[in-house]
Amino acid sequence: MSFRSRLTMALFVSTGALAACDDAELPTEASAGPQLNVRQVVGEDNLGPPFYSLIQPGWFPMTDEWAAVPWLRETHCVPGGFNILGFVDLTILFPPAVPFPAPRPLFCPLTVTGHEIWNTDPPDPAVGPLNITVRGLGAVPIWFVATAELLPALADGVLTIDELAAMSSLRIGHATHFTLAQQTGTARGQPGAGKINITARGTLEGGGTFFFQTAEGPPYSTPIAHTRIDIR
Repeated sequence: MSFRSRLTMALFVSTGALAACDDAELPTEASAGPQLNVRQVVGEDNLGPPFYSLIQPGWFPMTDEWAAVPWLRETHCVPGGFNILGFVDLTILFPPAVPFPAPRPLFCPLTVTGHEIWNTDPPDPAVGPLNITVRGLGAVPIWFVATAELLPALADGVLTIDELAAMSSLRIGHATHFTLAQQTGTARGQPGAGKINITARGTLEGGGTFFFQTAEGPPYSTPIAHTRIDIR
């Protein structure tokens, strides 16, 4: 499969297809008809999403004590001034090693691998996949900061990795176990009914361990909104 084809498939997330909180905003035209179940391998059949973390306006997993930032790409290449609350980064780079330009997150190494199941063939970026399932590649970066320190920083609608790095409460974790599973409501013809579940555990720089889990979605008639963060 060509780089151009893989890039086109990766751009589905520019619509917010991977975000549970944006799920209701996507179109539903492709939800009708039989389930095609087209499988795409992240990192092989496509280059992954054009964003660095799952954080975005209206979706930030936190407890009364801690907030978590799971990074789907290596943190060393996240632009210091990029607003991670903006989610998608479509800033175009022109590196000489590829035949044409692409959004800069696609040149930042993924920390996860897995697969997507699509109901369109070829995958339709305007609708997104039915299911997304990924696991960590061995040391998924997860940054934790105190909720009391984070909330004032969110007031202006801008949050950068440089701001996070400067927070006195920052604890940097590396997840030896990381799983993300999502069902996107729009692709199933049920906008707003998406589900997301993240589970991670690992070690902290400077010593200690962590467990992180967040889940959101309406399995019955009442939405789930659960986040657990244990730092030891």
